Amino acid sequence: MRGRRLLPVAAKSMVAVLSAFIIAGLIRSFYFGCSAHSSTDQLVKYLEQRIGLLELQNAAGLAVKHQVNIPPSTRQAPVSGILPSTEAKDLNIPAISQKFQQMYSTYHQSRRDNCDGCRYIPFYEYMWSGYQYVFDAGSANCGVMRMLKQRGKTVQGIEFNQWIVDNYCKDFNTTGQLEVGPLHSTKSETDKFDLVLCTDVLEHVPLENVEESVATLARLTKPGGHLFLVIAHDPSKHENHAERSNVAQAGLNNDIKVHETVQPRAWWIEILQRHGLIEDQTAGKMFLELNERQVKDPRYGYTSAKGKYYPPNERHVQRLYFLRKTVH
Repeated sequence: MRGRRLLPVAAKSMVAVLSAFIIAGLIRSFYFGCSAHSSTDQLVKYLEQRIGLLELQNAAGLAVKHQVNIPPSTRQAPVSGILPSTEAKDLNIPAISQKFQQMYSTYHQSRRDNCDGCRYIPFYEYMWSGYQYVFDAGSANCGVMRMLKQRGKTVQGIEFNQWIVDNYCKDFNTTGQLEVGPLHSTKSETDKFDLVLCTDVLEHVPLENVEESVATLARLTKPGGHLFLVIAHDPSKHENHAERSNVAQAGLNNDIKVHETVQPRAWWIEILQRHGLIEDQTAGKMFLELNERQVKDPRYGYTSAKGKYYPPNERHVQRLYFLRKTVH
């Protein structure tokens, strides 16, 4: 009987200990993540936001390991971060362009030889077999161009930041295959390319230059050709905790944001359609199909070796744009 009476007491003690650990973790996260804000009111507000976010995550469930699909309407704003800039920006103005150069030199120095766009290369042949001429808009360290060239493709591209080109793209810059400047400034041929890539680029483009950037992507693509875009619809992770990020600080110093144009998918689709670029739904289905069967990127849904199915994370899927240029 004594043992039975002790069980509830032990359970309550364990719950109290776990709760203490959770609260301590939240407080520690607050002081490390928001050290500039130390008032009691701010701490309470921070804890309420974090606890609310945890409740949303629990409600959504862990559909993909370490990732939670929270509907956009319920996502909470970061406790610390960068307020939107209201100053108009145009990369055609040298002084504005120089500010962006400074921030993106810091950005690329933090990333160096990382190649996020390389993860998509296995999908291209599956979705659009037979493509040969490829333009990479926003080539960064030229990792994508290099891999495609190794696969026998004819590649060209453009990269805005001079620092990353000088340090990582000499093999293309010296051969004339790579231009340096804003996307819309490229002199590459019209209607030439079977496939135009622009991954994680357009959200970085100032609003003033979005229309001409999309028009350029359409101009480069041959009629009936394909485009693959990845566009973030939310602020950069660097801006969620600006005090921790050299990139965000470089942006603050120049009054610019890492993601200058943050808009929903419908907004982008409308602009793309104005320039004769329509969604290729068949390619989108093929992408998810190949990922589940072979690539198994957890963002896009897959079945594990044990037969457990992890559905696609809608937030990441919504960033993917599979497009085709209409034939006039």
